[in-house]
Amino acid sequence: MSNQDIVRDTTNGVIWSFFSRFAQLIVQFFIITILSRLLCPEDFATIGALTVFSLLSEVIIDSGFSQALIRETNVDNIDLSSVFFFNLVIGGFIYIVLFLCSPLIASFFRIDELNHISKILFISIVFNSLCIVPRTILTRRMSFKLIAITTICALILSSIVGILAAYLGLGVYSLVLQILVNSFFCMIFVYIAAKWKPALIFNWGRIQRLFGFSFNLLITGLIGQLFNNLYTILIGRFYPQKTLGYYTQAKKLEEIPSLSITTIIQNVSYSSMSLVKDDNPLLKKAYMRILFMNIYLVFPIMSLCYVSCDSFIPLLLGDKWQPVIPYFKILCIYGAIFPLFSVNVNILKVKGLGRKVLIQEVVRRSLMILGILITIRNGIECMLYGWVISTMISIMYSFFECGKPINYSLWMQIRDIIPFVILAVGSAFVTYFVNCFLFSNILTFVIQVCLYCILYFGFSFLLKIQPLEDIINIFKSFSIKALIHSK
Repeated sequence: MSNQDIVRDTTNGVIWSFFSRFAQLIVQFFIITILSRLLCPEDFATIGALTVFSLLSEVIIDSGFSQALIRETNVDNIDLSSVFFFNLVIGGFIYIVLFLCSPLIASFFRIDELNHISKILFISIVFNSLCIVPRTILTRRMSFKLIAITTICALILSSIVGILAAYLGLGVYSLVLQILVNSFFCMIFVYIAAKWKPALIFNWGRIQRLFGFSFNLLITGLIGQLFNNLYTILIGRFYPQKTLGYYTQAKKLEEIPSLSITTIIQNVSYSSMSLVKDDNPLLKKAYMRILFMNIYLVFPIMSLCYVSCDSFIPLLLGDKWQPVIPYFKILCIYGAIFPLFSVNVNILKVKGLGRKVLIQEVVRRSLMILGILITIRNGIECMLYGWVISTMISIMYSFFECGKPINYSLWMQIRDIIPFVILAVGSAFVTYFVNCFLFSNILTFVIQVCLYCILYFGFSFLLKIQPLEDIINIFKSFSIKALIHSK
């Protein structure tokens, strides 16, 4: 595959997936707006406490096999079917374990409702286990358009159910229904899109072969999810339930743009870089393009969220959610920098250096624990700042290690991304002062968004920033294709 083909496929995948995800962001913001006004912080705290177990379960069920299948050059239906049945058995086993542990979960978080709610909510784990292989098939094909469409359709249907349930006064169970319905329809739609069904075949030898690569990713994923949700566990255990609700909502708002975009770019980058994993110069070019695109999209969004949250959070959620603002601001900083770590580690994955991925994760989490030990006595905000600082140090180490296989040093990476950071932060700095002159949340938010976009994209155009040129070229390409098809 030529350099031009890799650049085109990678850029098209990132851009198309980004704009598809934008539609999902609109739906998710709509859901949050409605449900936050209908439900109380305690309801979101209840679901937030259970999310930890759901995320850990997904990592165990997948066991790194999805990335192992994507990385493999030749994959047949025996591989796919074997992984499918492995996922299904592990998913069912985990559900039974969590079902039996429901009283312990409720006791740990001191929320009695969790005993009954968890038994219902964890059914989604089984649905999710059935989605792994068909979604992996679509990723191998780089069919990110179909993945986005299936996700959007399931999200819209589940949102309707959740909002109706909240209007009917079901409280926290409206959130439970939304999650279950979303998981169920994701399962249905992804099978329709992949046009695949498992064969009645299970080959333990194939599982063992894939597990040789995926084991380190499994351990890395478990460590990652456990520590990503460590603050949820600590806050849920040692702080009032309402406080957990505020933190959960702040984290959810931050993850909508940052995690969504990062996941898209990470999946696209892993698929595209896997195609050229043996050509280091070409791999470096593809990685640089992906890294720049990630920063160009994530940094401005998180910067704008930071400077405008004083106006848009009361506008979006209502005045009762004001305590969310300080947590959200700190998480915006984290959301801006974390994608740098999550994307560059793909270099190690496609090179088959799973052990180094594990080592990086251990280093990052060790720094995180150190930050918690230093800051835990000083309140939630101080703990979150410690999280940001430990993540920054981890990123520097990640740049150093991930740059070695492709001869892209730490200094070269920092030098190349600094212009993007200056552009995003500079635009945010100017935009922030709008708060000083206006007292209407709606007017302040609208002016801040417009001013930021003018500054950011205006200077991007004047400075001829490469990711903007990529976006413009993709738009032109789509326009030309549409014109040809219309004729």
